[in-house]
Amino acid sequence: MLYDTPYPENPQSDLTPEKTDRNAEIIARYEAGETGASLAIAYRISEQRVNQIVRGQRN
Repeated sequence: MLYDTPYPENPQSDLTPEKTDRNAEIIARYEAGETGASLAIAYRISEQRVNQIVRGQRN
């Protein structure tokens, strides 16, 4: 055994938090008529990522 301590029960880092709330907001705003480009700027993500979220291709 490499370490003398037990493994943690839960992850010790939340560097990648769940983005389900953000994604739901993006979808709602897109359905309300906002463009993918404006959403990409607002959320600081790529327009391609916005399209993936809207189409439900990735979480």
